[in-house]
Amino acid sequence: MEFKEYQGKSVEEAITNACVELGLTTDQLNYEVVEKGSSGFLGLGSKPAVIKARKNQSVKDIAEEFLASVLSAMDITAKINIDIEEKEKENIINVDIIGDDMGILIGKRGQTLDSLQYLTSHDCIFLIPY
Repeated sequence: MEFKEYQGKSVEEAITNACVELGLTTDQLNYEVVEKGSSGFLGLGSKPAVIKARKNQSVKDIAEEFLASVLSAMDITAKINIDIEEKEKENIINVDIIGDDMGILIGKRGQTLDSLQYLTSHDCIFLIPY
């Protein structure tokens, strides 16, 4: 997800506008202040505060966005389900990709699937039903 600009009379108002439009709370928002804005002299020459904002991305969001772009580039229509198991020493990401003609995604001797798994995460386990 890319950054989008939001404006307000103050930085706080710009943050509020971003949260309302994106349907998030402030702790779920990743933002940069582009311009702090100014009130000007007697209201003349005032400038709005401008921020760039987007939703904080989790590992799940990043993996899902990456896989969706790869599948789109391969012209594969599939549903992606991601489940993250958090354990003491390691985190495991289980990815279910459900769709027609999954043989293309698996590739010859599983090489395409191995490459995709490597690119997504070293600890990914792909479960693809036949």
